[in-house]
Amino acid sequence: MCTVSFYLNRVRIEDDIPSDMTLLEYLRERQGLTGTKEVCKEGDCGACTIALGEYRDGKVQYHAVNSCLLPAARANGKHVVTIEGLANPDKLHPLQSALVEHHGTQCGYCSPGVLMSLFCLFLDNPTPSSEEIFTALEGTLCRCTGYAPILKAGLAVADNIRKKLATTQDDLRPSYFPEIAAGLSFVAQNSEAGSPLSTADFSLPHYHAPCDVSGLFDALDSIPNASHIRYAHGATDVMVDVHINGYRFDHFVDLSAISDLRVLAMRDNHLIIGAGTTLTDLLKSDLVKLHFPALHSAIVQMASTQIRNVATLAGNICTASPIADGIPPLMAYQADVILRSRSGERRLPLEQFITGYRKTALAEREILYSIELPLSSCLSRFEKTGKRRALDIAAVNSAIAVWMDGKRISRVRFVIGGVAAQPYFAHQTCDYLRDKTPSVQVVSHATKLVREEITPISDVRGGADFRRLLARNHLVKHFSELFPQLGLSLLEL
Repeated sequence: MCTVSFYLNRVRIEDDIPSDMTLLEYLRERQGLTGTKEVCKEGDCGACTIALGEYRDGKVQYHAVNSCLLPAARANGKHVVTIEGLANPDKLHPLQSALVEHHGTQCGYCSPGVLMSLFCLFLDNPTPSSEEIFTALEGTLCRCTGYAPILKAGLAVADNIRKKLATTQDDLRPSYFPEIAAGLSFVAQNSEAGSPLSTADFSLPHYHAPCDVSGLFDALDSIPNASHIRYAHGATDVMVDVHINGYRFDHFVDLSAISDLRVLAMRDNHLIIGAGTTLTDLLKSDLVKLHFPALHSAIVQMASTQIRNVATLAGNICTASPIADGIPPLMAYQADVILRSRSGERRLPLEQFITGYRKTALAEREILYSIELPLSSCLSRFEKTGKRRALDIAAVNSAIAVWMDGKRISRVRFVIGGVAAQPYFAHQTCDYLRDKTPSVQVVSHATKLVREEITPISDVRGGADFRRLLARNHLVKHFSELFPQLGLSLLEL
C-alpha cells in the first residue's frame, strides 16, 4: 500500500492505495466516479481521460492523461479532475453545453474523454484552431459522430471567448479551482524536499518514487535482486504490459518525481534532454523545432496528446523497439546517451546503447540519465508509414540527416525502423551517397542499394517485400523534400 494525499475534483483525499492499482480503477472502484470509462486499458481509446493538475513554475498546470495507464499513486500531491468535476452545481460547463447544443454526443461512451481532452486544451489555449482541436482529440475515439459536431462545439466555445460573448475565459475554470490552487501551492512550498513516496508495508509490488537521484540509488540499493526492478516515468509502456500481457513486477521504480531529470537546454553546442523530459515538453520546444526538425516531426506523430503528456523520449529509447519513432531521428543526429549509476557516469552512442531486439546496454541499477544531440548544420527529415495519423505503430519509419559541402553531400545518415531487429543504419547506402552531388541517377541507384542491404521480416503490419518498398519510397521522399529541384517521382525511379 502507498499512502497518498491529493485533490479529487473538489475534495482533498488521503488514502492507502495498492501500488499496482491504476487511477482508473481507483476512481471507479474506490470513489464510485464511473463517468471515467474503462474500455481498452492500453491508452488507445481515450474514454478514461482525466485532467491531472500539477503545481509547477508557480502555477497549477493541467494536462489530459489516460487514467488507465497511470498508477494511482502518481496522483500524490496533484489535482485529479474527472467529468464529475467540470460542472458547477447549478450550471453545465461551457464545453458540456456546447456539446449538447451541437449534437456532439450520441452513445455517450466517449463523451467524458472528449470533454476532458477539450477542457485541458481550452485551459491552455482558450481560442484554439480546428487543427489544434483535432490534435487534442487524436487520442479519443468516437465511432458515432464522425467528430464534425464535436469540432463545431469546440469552435463555438472558442468563438464566444474570442468575441467576448456569453462564454469568457474565466468560465472555463470551475469555481472551486482557486481553492485547489492555493492548497497545491501551500503543499509545494512547505513540503520537505526529498520526501520520497514508497510502499508502507511489505506487500508486492513495492512502489518507489524517489525525489532525487541520490534517493533513487538508495532505493535501488535496498532491492536485493535487480532483475525484479521495473523503471518507469510515464508508465505508458509498463502498464500496457500489465493489462494486456499479464506482466507482474516486484519493484516499480517511478522516476517522475526527480526534477533533475526534467531538463531541456542547450549546453556546449549540444541539446541536453533529461530522461524526465516529456514528449509534450519537446513538442513545445523552439530549440527542438528549429535545430532538430526530424525529431520534432517524429514527436508530432508519436502516440496521442494524453500519452505525450507523461511519456518520455528516454522511455521510448529504453524500450529498444525496432519501430520506436524516437530512435531513427536521434541516431540520424548522432545522439549520445548518458548512463548513470551509483558508481559513476558513462556515455554511449545511441546505436551502441541498443544491442538487439528490445535489449540495451543498461547495467544493473543503472539508468539512462540524459540524451545529448550535437548541434550541426544539416538537412533532415522524418517519415512514418502507418494506418493512422496518431496512436499507430508504423510498418516502417525512417529519418535522414544530410550534411552538404556546397552542392556535394559530405556526409549522410539514413536510419530505418521496422526492417531489422533494431533500428538500422543503412551503411552501404550512406557510403555510396557520400561525396555525390544529388541527382535523379544518384537517388535511383541509392534506392536499389537500400532494398538490397536490409533484411526485414513479415508480420501483421506488412510483408518483407512491402517493407523493402517502403524503405525505398522513404528515401525518395526524403530527397524529394530536401532537394525539390531534382523533381523526383516515385513512379519514375
